Amino acid sequence: MKNIEKSFTLIEILIVIAIISILSTLIVSGMNSIPKSTRDAKRITEISRIRNAIWSGSNMGVNGYPTTPDQGSGSRAWCCLGTGDSTNCSAVEAVIGGVIPKDPLYTGTNKEYCYFYKSDGTTFDLYTKLEGKGVISFSETKTASVKETEDCGTGWINTGLGFCVMEYEAKIQGDDNGNQAYNSAFVPESRSTGTPWVNISQINAIAECKSIGAHLISNAEWMALARDIESVSDNYVSGVLKLSLIHISEPTRPY
Repeated sequence: MKNIEKSFTLIEILIVIAIISILSTLIVSGMNSIPKSTRDAKRITEISRIRNAIWSGSNMGVNGYPTTPDQGSGSRAWCCLGTGDSTNCSAVEAVIGGVIPKDPLYTGTNKEYCYFYKSDGTTFDLYTKLEGKGVISFSETKTASVKETEDCGTGWINTGLGFCVMEYEAKIQGDDNGNQAYNSAFVPESRSTGTPWVNISQINAIAECKSIGAHLISNAEWMALARDIESVSDNYVSGVLKLSLIHISEPTRPY
């Protein structure tokens, strides 16, 4: 009896290819359908672990923090962690060690979603964008999270990004002479009237902010505000950003 050799026909091969394509599409779609809240929860967990690793590796700051390149005028370069950015990240990644996580949406070229770090060696800033509610930013001692901020109080504005800012320039409580010599007994307050407190050093300003449970706004928080301002269409006239029109977004408005 003659053996009959079996083989696939062209139609059968095309059917198999079509099935594989459909399955691949379903798998990719499933990955993309992961809720934003799940990715944001992952971001918050991972960036918290990164901060703890930096603290641990620097002996809680006693040994100083790994620096990123100085760009001049006191400005430091941002490092996109875990992405092979050896120019800006080599120092901090050496301290963190191990496998450094990347943002769930990091693509290798688009750094819109990334775990950012920068430091002058004395303090540091960590920052990442969230899909659900703004951003989360860490400094050495401060956390600005996505948790909705409660009532900020008179003279303060809820940015909707997890932290409040003074509505007005800081004045000396009960005194309209901001030019007088610094006195540690003075208390800063946000009010529309009076002379702004100008006769004060940065070191003393940091101390006075701490005295009312606040802190000088960090670079990460400035970045969060800048991105928020840019994302509001009402702040533009004929495609040009107008500072006079800038307003703070509602707390629940996502990016």
